[in-house]
Amino acid sequence: MLPTHRLLDTEPCKRPEATPASTMSGVLKLGLAAAGVAAAQEIWRRSREKDLRGDVALVSGAGSGIGREMSLLLAKAGCRLVLWGRREEPLRRVAEEIRALAEADSSIMGDVRIDAVDVGVRAEVVAAGAAVLDELGRCDLLINNAGVHEGPGVMERSEADIRAIFDVNVLSHFWTLQTFLPGMLDRNHGHVVTVGSAAGVIGVAGMLDYNASKFAVGLCSHRSHLLTLLHPHVVCV
Repeated sequence: MLPTHRLLDTEPCKRPEATPASTMSGVLKLGLAAAGVAAAQEIWRRSREKDLRGDVALVSGAGSGIGREMSLLLAKAGCRLVLWGRREEPLRRVAEEIRALAEADSSIMGDVRIDAVDVGVRAEVVAAGAAVLDELGRCDLLINNAGVHEGPGVMERSEADIRAIFDVNVLSHFWTLQTFLPGMLDRNHGHVVTVGSAAGVIGVAGMLDYNASKFAVGLCSHRSHLLTLLHPHVVCV
């Protein structure tokens, strides 16, 4: 007789041990870090393929932080710079840095225009934009970087402060697009860069208005909106 084999194991099944939350957090961080490295490598690769020499680049919020850093990088790439910000003195300091770079490196253009502009005010954007186009003839790279975060928590913030956040962080993108995008389309040449924030994806306590404004900024540059806006022009996003 053939031996009898037990087909069903009557012993209780052991549940697999749950993965500790700390381990999951570590895996998530590693995944995000890898994605960030890959994205940075792709941006660097594309930047090496694009020749920006002689292009006119306008950076809003150029007096400090990300705006200043981008202005210096664009200058090193050979761009002619237009620096916008609410205060003239910080812009002058960045312009001086660019001119110092140009003195040390002939491939860098020391041609810098500065304008004190509150991009949250449409009339100021239209006037300053007309002056830029009148002097330089075009804008090839529009870097919408300006952003503000006013005062204390949202419940204590005034109506004027909340409106200022949306004027600068969101509505300014519409005013600059209306001013410079038509010329880009006519020439079939140009780039629009929208500087967002992780705050537009992850809520931060006490920053409801800022979070909402940065979420809106993300939608301003969403692929579907751009394709509709730019049709029938070819666009890579």
